[in-house]
Amino acid sequence: MSTDEIIRNAWANVDMSRSNQYKILTLNNIASVGLERFPQDRYRCGGDVDDPHAILVRSANLLSLTPNPNLLAVGRAGAGTNNIDGPKLAELGIPVFNTPGANANAVKELVLSGLLISTRNLVGAMNFVRDITQSSSDEFSKTVEDGKNGSQDENFQAGHSGLLV
Repeated sequence: MSTDEIIRNAWANVDMSRSNQYKILTLNNIASVGLERFPQDRYRCGGDVDDPHAILVRSANLLSLTPNPNLLAVGRAGAGTNNIDGPKLAELGIPVFNTPGANANAVKELVLSGLLISTRNLVGAMNFVRDITQSSSDEFSKTVEDGKNGSQDENFQAGHSGLLV
């Protein structure tokens, strides 16, 4: 039997007697942009769904989950499945899906931000700006002008190129 046939047979046996919608239980906060991909006329998603056909989870502990007879799949919004009893669900024919690599863009942004912050001393510069904005207007102007001339703290120096301008 092919995978497609297995899936078709599994979904054919789903009890949908009370509505024509598949019910998806969401645990934790699942991004609304992801949930919007489920058409509302065919799927009912939320944290208050009884007897779900599927469960979407981030970090909630499902290790002691007793699945209902309608449960067809568990989806993990994250890379691992350490909070889900995969072997137990597999014995019952319920697949567990995860999303490895889904956060790759966020990781890339975090790494690049960290590199930029560490190479340009942005934290020191932010502290410098915070300190001078709390000074009087005369002290503020003098500090800014001194910084332009490169005679101030290293956090505010114009750098070699700035001094040539």
